[in-house]
Amino acid sequence: MHATRHGEHVVIKLVGKDYRGSVDLLFDLQQQIPREETHVIPVLDSWLVAQGTYIVMPRLEPLDECRALPIHTIVSLAQQLLSGIRFLHQNKIVHRDLKPANIVIDRHRVQLFIIDFDLAERYEGKDDVEVGFTGSVGFTAPEVGEPDYCKDTTYRMVPADLWATGKLLNFLVTLSGDIASIRLNPLKDVASRMMDRDPSLRLSADDALAVLIGENKPGVVVRKQAAQPAWTN
Repeated sequence: MHATRHGEHVVIKLVGKDYRGSVDLLFDLQQQIPREETHVIPVLDSWLVAQGTYIVMPRLEPLDECRALPIHTIVSLAQQLLSGIRFLHQNKIVHRDLKPANIVIDRHRVQLFIIDFDLAERYEGKDDVEVGFTGSVGFTAPEVGEPDYCKDTTYRMVPADLWATGKLLNFLVTLSGDIASIRLNPLKDVASRMMDRDPSLRLSADDALAVLIGENKPGVVVRKQAAQPAWTN
């Protein structure tokens, strides 16, 4: 539901009682650091009803509704996405449903936020496993399988989140009017490494961000590019 609040365009969403934990999780995350640094959608207001909880969030543009974007904007959004996933994983939270429809952007401020935490879960360690299909078809790691055939499949949640992040980075690349531009090569490289078929070899969000910005980090290979940095105009 779309509405206005204090002159600001907002979205009002009813979160069912079965997903009350996702609302608590959002509130917990919101207490940490400014929303621009977490890249988790802020909750502006909320109230309880018999069916669950209504939450009010800024109305922004879903990534799956975006058209062509400048390369420097794409790379900035990619860095913000990785920063947001790093923040979640540092707080031992997996999103489990990362896809373009669950990413929104403020095109004018060039800001990105992650939304829809209905399937998000806290975990103890990076090797914690999930059983059965979770996520959206087309944006789940190979080991997750298909919803109708892999009800007993066991896989590690964090690497599955990382694979979906890599798929999102590839989606961002497609929003460029010049997909072949060498300025997108670092982003393509990071996406490929996050989508490695071997879950144990996938770059973490922290390492992927280091590679993308060219930061020297022990144990992380930054492949040299014969091009200007992707974050320049």
